[in-house]
Amino acid sequence: MTSSHPEQIVFKPSDHARALTSRDAGSRVRESLFALIEQTPANVKIRIVIEHEDLITPSFVDEFFGRVVSKMGFDAFRARFVIDAGAEENRVFINNVVRNRLLLDHGRAAG
Repeated sequence: MTSSHPEQIVFKPSDHARALTSRDAGSRVRESLFALIEQTPANVKIRIVIEHEDLITPSFVDEFFGRVVSKMGFDAFRARFVIDAGAEENRVFINNVVRNRLLLDHGRAAG
């Protein structure tokens, strides 16, 4: 975790798991993020950075991003976090997995 701006904190999942490829890793990273949320004032944005060399799988994305969005709600998630996923295809991939999680959990997709 690195502070890059007083109004924003950087959170790198790769600092909390050796590989971003399993549900177990996604669960550990999610718990680290929730711990950071508890320690961070609500007016401070958290930038989640997926570095370009990180390999991410649907299982990790669902367990980390999907369950965080499902628990917090789509609007609250967007208000609190900025996602820096590198390539556009990573952003599309994450959005698709999260949409599927929301459909499973709530019967509807957001956004």
